Amino acid sequence: MSKFSGRYDFYDYLHAHKFTDEDIKNNLYIYIGKTKTPLEINNKKDLIQYYAYVPKKDKYDKKKKIAMVYLTDKSWVDIEEEQNLNISLNDIKKIYIKCKKKKSDFNEEDVLNQIYHKKIDLDVYKELIKRVKMDYKKADIKGLHLIKFKYLRERLHSELEINGCIVPID
Repeated sequence: MSKFSGRYDFYDYLHAHKFTDEDIKNNLYIYIGKTKTPLEINNKKDLIQYYAYVPKKDKYDKKKKIAMVYLTDKSWVDIEEEQNLNISLNDIKKIYIKCKKKKSDFNEEDVLNQIYHKKIDLDVYKELIKRVKMDYKKADIKGLHLIKFKYLRERLHSELEINGCIVPID
């Protein structure tokens, strides 16, 4: 498991294939999401910001001696965090619907007793409950982050700083 995303990611891919700076600049074509144009990369430093992305597919052309790798359109950290938050949001919405059908009160304490089993991120769960209570249909996860994923983002940001790369952290 990678130290940047918790699964086999681009960082692991690069280490497994042992690409040199020359390979990266001349023989490695990297595509993000569904883009048709490869990234412009000059050396390994340029790739650090993509360490937490996950390779979806790769190809190697032996005749031309080039490699192509297709990465997810977002980092795995972002993808997994969104999935976790959406699962929790959907669970809260289900409880909201049950309460409306039973004509019972939808309150924070009862909802937390049903879905909250962790010792962390209580403020995030309370915010999700608040959003569902305010507008069930428009409730979303925008701007919310879970501690586990914050740690992974900070780890990547540290790696960027150590290598002199300036990329803003979300």
